[in-house]
Amino acid sequence: MTLEQRADHLAQLMRERLGIPGKGLEEKFARSERVLPAHIHDKLALIVKALQQSRHPKLSRQVDMKPVEAASHDVERYLESISPWKRRWKLLVDHLADAAIGILIMIILVVLVLIWRGFL
Repeated sequence: MTLEQRADHLAQLMRERLGIPGKGLEEKFARSERVLPAHIHDKLALIVKALQQSRHPKLSRQVDMKPVEAASHDVERYLESISPWKRRWKLLVDHLADAAIGILIMIILVVLVLIWRGFL
């Protein structure tokens, strides 16, 4: 599998598993900083850098493919372990928990103001 094919496969996985929009791996990489863990993001940066170098005729000979392949396998393994439905469910539960905490704080503040004013 060539580096271009690997990049396309990773971009497709990022779209399917994480829902990151964009045309190529470079665009998806730029949008993925908050979504991916730091060690995976660093490995993806190595792949993107190698992809950019491989497009240049003279720099393409300087690309060491062993670390790129290892990083590609690690990123692919991580992306395949993500379940899109579990990820969406977790996001929904997180949003509901944030809303519940906000409502609870508001109720506590209203009760405190009512006690302070002497209505309770």
